[in-house]
Amino acid sequence: MGPGRPRRPGRFSEGPWSIESASGGTRPYAKHARSLSARNLRQRVIALTLGGAVVVAITIVAAPKAVNYFRAKPSVPLQNAVAVRNEAAAWIARWVSSSAVVACDRLMCSTLQAHHVPAEQFMLINPSSIDPVGSDVVVETAIVRSLYGGRLGAVYAPAILARFGSGNARIDIRVTSRYGSAVRFERKLQANVSARRLGGQALLSNRRIAESALAATQLRAGMVDSRILATIAPLVATCRCSLTILGFAGAAPGASKGMPLLSVDITAGDSADRGPAVSAGYERAEMPASLARILAFLRAQRQLLQPASVREITKPGGLTLIRADYAAPTPLTFPDSTA
Repeated sequence: MGPGRPRRPGRFSEGPWSIESASGGTRPYAKHARSLSARNLRQRVIALTLGGAVVVAITIVAAPKAVNYFRAKPSVPLQNAVAVRNEAAAWIARWVSSSAVVACDRLMCSTLQAHHVPAEQFMLINPSSIDPVGSDVVVETAIVRSLYGGRLGAVYAPAILARFGSGNARIDIRVTSRYGSAVRFERKLQANVSARRLGGQALLSNRRIAESALAATQLRAGMVDSRILATIAPLVATCRCSLTILGFAGAAPGASKGMPLLSVDITAGDSADRGPAVSAGYERAEMPASLARILAFLRAQRQLLQPASVREITKPGGLTLIRADYAAPTPLTFPDSTA
């Protein structure tokens, strides 16, 4: 509006957002605008209040579930699979030779390494692996089964050294074969069992060796590892003493028929006359010099006849014995080795 021009009645001096007119009265438009602003403000406050209440309610309901989710333990099948892998790895760490090549999938190899099996022993099995040829022992997990199917048991590794778990979590520890089929391997295995029976009979006929009733049964059945049979006879001559075989052990869970016992407990004692019961040997005073010679002989063995571990054990009743554990058989020691 130019200078000197009179104002027109009904015009706002401060624009449409003014509360009062130039004449001092409240304009209808301003009252309407103010009521709209107040209404919008109330609606926003109500909306925010309701939204906050909803958020609080959701938090109260969902928070415990979220905490439980993150605190939840792994599922039972997963826990079972982990336990089976650890059990199999512990068995391999104890019973499989440190010179054996172990074929395993990546996860099983990691578990074995956690059980102090050196990575230098591993032959990694993955989807590009054609076969486990070149290994001594195959750890058959669900992954390995899916890769080789029935060929593993029919061709590459027919015999089971030990079995752990069941279902999809099952792990079979297999010894590989150099014969190309399960049938040929089985023939060699039976020949080995027959040779073990002959070796057992030879020990039973040795008058300087006594044995418990169970040990005698195991020897007659050809259940004892050939390396043990081949060691005991010369041991008697070397230690210049009589021996009592207290028992054989080392049978693995789920092993194939014909897998040998890998552990022997022996002690020094005069049992040459065969007169007293073997239990009397428990009450005899063992000769420390004889036990020392037995230990020295076993520890001096080389190559195939060397035990994996030899130790002296004193039972609570005072009996001192020597326990020799042999590694699980591999293609180098089984089934061609004979006593």
